[in-house]
Amino acid sequence: METMSAQYKAKTNKTGSRSVMTHRWHWRKWLPERHSQLCRVLATGRMNSALVEFEDGTKVVTSRYAVRKLTHNALAQADAACGVSPGAMGSAAG
Repeated sequence: METMSAQYKAKTNKTGSRSVMTHRWHWRKWLPERHSQLCRVLATGRMNSALVEFEDGTKVVTSRYAVRKLTHNALAQADAACGVSPGAMGSAAG
């Protein structure tokens, strides 16, 4: 029997941070109140499963089909709504 850490692969974005919401909840049949809410995939596992965290901190293990990756344009709009400039993540290191 495998341990939980061996079953799931942790996901990080290109900057190495896990705080950016990169996905959107798609399903209406399960958790209909969460439809179109921003979330992030913390880990992916076998059998197409994913550990998803919403903005309010709620975590759910679900199918990867339940979430949709945000497009570049949607990410820019989300950053603008939060007050983050487009190059703020990359410019902090240099």
